[in-house]
Amino acid sequence: MAITEDTRNDLYQGLAEALGKQRATTLMEHLPPGGWGDVATKQDLHLLRTEMDMRFIEVRSDMDVRFIEVRTQFADLRTDLHNTLRVHLLAMIATMLTALGVVTGLMR
Repeated sequence: MAITEDTRNDLYQGLAEALGKQRATTLMEHLPPGGWGDVATKQDLHLLRTEMDMRFIEVRSDMDVRFIEVRTQFADLRTDLHNTLRVHLLAMIATMLTALGVVTGLMR
């Protein structure tokens, strides 16, 4: 049976007649507003926790994969930068030696 406002009101009226308004109000305040079908059980909470734990494991696994990808890309970038620096340094040394040779040749 679905609980409606009419059935809740009827219950309150019956309780008020039997117990008095204050006791009826106190008792009604202990009932869930939408009915017991909306109340989570310990089993519901356990299932939710299990689902959340599984999802967190998936997220952590995805993050680990992404972290490995980033580390790999960073290592590749570092290697590329190292190689580029070496080439530029050698080019600068060659240019300076050439300029030194030209200047020395002009001074003679």
